[in-house]
Amino acid sequence: MWSQFSDPNSKDGGFIGFYKVLDATKAKFPNVEIEHTGIGGEAYKTKIKTASAANELPDIFFSWGGGFAQPFVAGGRILPLQDLAKDGTIDKLVAGTTDNFTFDSKLYGLPTNIATANLYINTELFQAAGAKVPATWEDLLRNQIPKTREISCTYASMPSDLSIRSTHYSAKTFTP
Repeated sequence: MWSQFSDPNSKDGGFIGFYKVLDATKAKFPNVEIEHTGIGGEAYKTKIKTASAANELPDIFFSWGGGFAQPFVAGGRILPLQDLAKDGTIDKLVAGTTDNFTFDSKLYGLPTNIATANLYINTELFQAAGAKVPATWEDLLRNQIPKTREISCTYASMPSDLSIRSTHYSAKTFTP
């Protein structure tokens, strides 16, 4: 088994959760040998792509969904999981969390976590646009976004980690 979780002593919540599940799985299946190799950062991405090209992937491995996983699917390198997940596994997951692991209506992966992001609102800019500060997400989308679009804005994109181009957060800066 390969993963990006390279440090079993990390204080990062994702690492802690991964190693707890790994230990629990080993305890639940003592007759199954689970050998884990953790490789951090870009080195993991290189290793997994190289192993796929050489048809030497491990039995279980961590991957990102969407565009990163698509070549593994297209190359016939990974097993569809929907039949294995008929045990109720999917029912225990938050709706939509398997979308990035589904290709041609077949499930090829399961999420290891759910990431969240914060949305901050500059109330002064909403007021300058004559828009009421929204109380709900629907209120923001339906009622206030059209008003704030009337203000000139500048788009910015900030990578979450400059060495990993996988996740970017976008920010709009409104100028009244």
